[in-house]
Amino acid sequence: MKSKRIFLNVSSEGPRLLYVVKEIFERRLNLDCVFSSNATRKHDDLVISYGGQDGDLQIPACGLLNESNQLLFDFQWTKDQLLSEITILDGLLSIDVFGVVFWFLSRYEECQFSGPMDAYNRFPSSASKLTKLGILDFPVVDHLINSFSKILINKGLEIEPLQSKVEFSFDIDNATAYKEKGVLRNLAGFGKDIFSFRLNKIFQRACVLSGFSKDPFDNFSEIKQISEYAHYKVNIFFWVGDYGKNDRGLNWQNLWFGNEIRDLAKFLEIGIHPSFNSFGHPGQITKEIERLETVTSAKVLKNRFHFLRFQLPDSYKVLEINKIEEDFSMGFSDVFGYRAGTGHSFFWYDLKSEKATNLKIHPFVMMDSLAYFKLKLNAEHFLNEVKKARDQAEKVGGKVHIIFHNEHFSWKGWKNIVLRVNELNPN
Repeated sequence: MKSKRIFLNVSSEGPRLLYVVKEIFERRLNLDCVFSSNATRKHDDLVISYGGQDGDLQIPACGLLNESNQLLFDFQWTKDQLLSEITILDGLLSIDVFGVVFWFLSRYEECQFSGPMDAYNRFPSSASKLTKLGILDFPVVDHLINSFSKILINKGLEIEPLQSKVEFSFDIDNATAYKEKGVLRNLAGFGKDIFSFRLNKIFQRACVLSGFSKDPFDNFSEIKQISEYAHYKVNIFFWVGDYGKNDRGLNWQNLWFGNEIRDLAKFLEIGIHPSFNSFGHPGQITKEIERLETVTSAKVLKNRFHFLRFQLPDSYKVLEINKIEEDFSMGFSDVFGYRAGTGHSFFWYDLKSEKATNLKIHPFVMMDSLAYFKLKLNAEHFLNEVKKARDQAEKVGGKVHIIFHNEHFSWKGWKNIVLRVNELNPN
């Protein structure tokens, strides 16, 4: 039972302040918080003054939360401030924890960014403030909220510590390497392999198509089995777009593919994986959602963009229009780390409309394809990176989410990596 509630003394209650207060006190710390304008103070309330001096604790206001329909705020916090524990001097906190958390969760820097996007029209990881400070791999938001919670505990509030865990989900960009691809695509594949002298690919393709070996990407039975070991409903995202240079999956009307999706829907949560070419084309995203709903005979509520190709706020607006409730795209494709400074879910705040939304954002920290293709890590090195991230997250009540693909089972040494990752969680 909570010993106290929080009585927040503020001069004005804008939508930004209301949003961040709910994210910190209600969603993270499970605390009751009332505003001085619409509640009567009780004798045992912990009074927090934001931007004022009347309270048991005073939080300095940086001015960010008083903006309205503007993006003029300059990031003002140092690396040391973000990494240090929050301190108190004469009741005044050393940092505006509300302002910092809002800046990261609202993705203020992405909406403010006017520089060149990367080759795929995405916000580049190099432009991230955390990258520039050299602390992208540190969950800043989780650390600051955890540090703030310690202060609240010392003031008499009872707070249950957040449970740290490692979670994973799957992307199905390409359900098979050779099987069900049809005569023309396989003939073209044979031609490319012959021209490039890829004898192992020629042999593998021939064995699969002749029925002598399993398709290396067809690992749905393994995914289904792995999901049964997790203590949560694992999410899996399916590409059902139109064929193109970066869109090479199976036709969504393929009978084998449809049966696999429906079978997995009995064990995992199914989400949409909008195609590379759907970027900038809202109607195409709607079409692909409708395709997946036709296959599953169920409403699609979850999303992760293929190639993580999205821009704020427009891409999230499209998800809202299509009644998507949860997005799992918040991370970078070229580096490990916490794009929004946190491993925990949060609700998207639409800076353009200045309002909190019901779209829940689930960040990820690592991706198998990044480790294997770009960073050239073997399975053991990747697992060590996961362990390091988990150990760091545990200190601040954080979470580590990892994206896996169905292809990784065919990589040398990676076959059991998901099970080994799952075993890092306490029983």
